[in-house]
Amino acid sequence: MLKSPLFWKINTLIGCIVLLSLPLMMVRELINERADYRSEVVDAIEQSTSGSQKLAGPLIAIPITETLTRMENQKEVNYQRSWVYYWLPESLAVTGKQTVESRRVGIYSGQVWHNALQIKASFDPLRLAALRKTNIVLGQPRLV
Repeated sequence: MLKSPLFWKINTLIGCIVLLSLPLMMVRELINERADYRSEVVDAIEQSTSGSQKLAGPLIAIPITETLTRMENQKEVNYQRSWVYYWLPESLAVTGKQTVESRRVGIYSGQVWHNALQIKASFDPLRLAALRKTNIVLGQPRLV
């Protein structure tokens, strides 16, 4: 068996595969380390600023309390149901100027966006007519 040329060819092939896979594993490990370091750089840049932000709004939140009646054991019982009505604008215009600042940490760079926004929204007061009923009490609205 040890004198068989097929045995030596197979063992040589297996040895070459093992020897060539070692540098491949080392390169893969280096790629993983650099990807982790890049994630750390992005996190460091994000923490040095206000972080990622999302613009949601404007909208008006109106607390509502509704008084309802129901029959229980042949008697009318009053109960209240409360919720918040979110009033979305009829039109919304967002204008502004965006600038991008590039920050470098080591061999990696990240972008920090700066925005100077102006938001203009209009609300239609006729939509509140549906909420003006005798059994509904509107709370103090607030801008969200």
